[in-house]
Amino acid sequence: MPVPETDPKLASKLHHRWRGMGALLLTAFYNFFFAGHLELMKTTVYMKDGVVMGADAAAVQADLALPRVDAGSKGTGAASSFLLVHRIPVAVFEVGWTSFSKDANEAKKMAVGTLQGLAGALMVVFLYHLLLWSGLSTWNAVMFAAILGFSTTATVFTAVPQVQIFSMLGLTGMLTAMARGKRAQWWEFSAAALYAVLCSHWNLIPVAILAVSRAVWRWRTTDSFKPVPAVIGSMGLLTLVAVGGMMLQTWIYPKSSQIDVFEVAKSSMTTLHQAKERAAVTPWVSRLQDVFFHEHPRPFAHDAGSK
Repeated sequence: MPVPETDPKLASKLHHRWRGMGALLLTAFYNFFFAGHLELMKTTVYMKDGVVMGADAAAVQADLALPRVDAGSKGTGAASSFLLVHRIPVAVFEVGWTSFSKDANEAKKMAVGTLQGLAGALMVVFLYHLLLWSGLSTWNAVMFAAILGFSTTATVFTAVPQVQIFSMLGLTGMLTAMARGKRAQWWEFSAAALYAVLCSHWNLIPVAILAVSRAVWRWRTTDSFKPVPAVIGSMGLLTLVAVGGMMLQTWIYPKSSQIDVFEVAKSSMTTLHQAKERAAVTPWVSRLQDVFFHEHPRPFAHDAGSK
């Protein structure tokens, strides 16, 4: 059964809400994330690795701001094209912040914080857009998007230099393109998928799942569309582009990866195989029982018994 086309009047209203409230959300959450960055910039959380949730804050900051010959020496982007995509925006922001700051190191930190804040704010806006096109009212979409933006994980991993927030930006961009359906431009889903894979090669897994879902939807709405060849061809091309991006990053930033791309693929397959083996032998039922039905000892029970 074909999916009905969106009503033109409803689509016009959604575009109006997207442009108005979306801009407000972008401004508000960029300021919020950048303020958090300013608060943490001179603390141990920002200047050392592994202080909060194992965050490699100092390493990511250094790899994004170091000169080209030293970029990636701290390990950021060793199995991705992260530096290839994000070092140029950081350099542009650094030029702008240099005119406002006399300290070169401070300008570099401000540039990285600007990029982080924009990524987090755009992620919130994409979620708002996704919920809006999924049928929620404007204020419900704003509320749920704000819950994500104000969550501890989103706040910490946006205020502190980390790579995960950029992967979330790519994935939410894909979901937004899927929610818009036929109203989305042909390149939106592909661009978001490419960006997500360049941020991390592990994003190939959720990208493949979303690509299959989108192909099945197009197959149901278009009789001439063949989902299997389209998905296989798209994922094959995307994998080749991801591998090519990793090789190009290694060529431009020699210290960004001391591991061959084929070794990365081999280690990834080994990790997936080990995860599959552990999942097969893990007693999930007993684990769930331990989590939900385990009776914890009451406080002072031992003392009461001894009396």
